[in-house]
Amino acid sequence: MTKHRLPVMSPYTSEEMAHLEADYHLYKLYEAADLGSFLAAHAPGVPALAMRGDVGVTADVVGALPNLEIVSPYGVRTDAIDLPYAKCGAFTSLPTY
Repeated sequence: MTKHRLPVMSPYTSEEMAHLEADYHLYKLYEAADLGSFLAAHAPGVPALAMRGDVGVTADVVGALPNLEIVSPYGVRTDAIDLPYAKCGAFTSLPTY
């Protein structure tokens, strides 16, 4: 089975990372020396982005993911997500709790 590609903005707990790695090919964006180049090379076709709500995601990262459909924050915080940018149609789904 082919694993779907999933960019991850920051690490989760080791147990959670093990679960993610079992099901997805993770792009650990927090390990990239040059995030812009890494995204340009590896992530343009991915439809999802995982991150912790306290870490968030910037408009620059979202803009580098042209096929992004869903941003999946872990936790209840969304204050670190560029919500005004998201509301302009940058992606179509942001779970709220």
